[in-house]
Amino acid sequence: ALQGFEIQPGDNRNALALSDLSDSRQDSLGEASLPDYYASVVAEVGVAGKRVSEAKNFTEDLLKQLQLLRDSISAVSLDEEMANLMKYQQAFAAAAKVLTASDEMLMTLIEAKR
Repeated sequence: ALQGFEIQPGDNRNALALSDLSDSRQDSLGEASLPDYYASVVAEVGVAGKRVSEAKNFTEDLLKQLQLLRDSISAVSLDEEMANLMKYQQAFAAAAKVLTASDEMLMTLIEAKR
């Protein structure tokens, strides 16, 4: 047996003391009862979890916005590239026609001098 305690069958002193804990105010819990303290801890954890979740969502949204901004500045527009390709192709065809016409004129001049 423990010193100073004699345990008897049917002794419910510990159960009664534990029951009294849930209703009494405790200095170590900031003058709160055990259920009130537990509720405040659960609420604090919930608020902290919500804060972290909102910070995560904000960071993800910020990342998406920055990626869109980056892409709008430096990304390749396929429509713009296709328009440039068609413009260069037409310029090349026009230059080829000029060279062909020049070649024909030179050939005509050479033939005329013979």
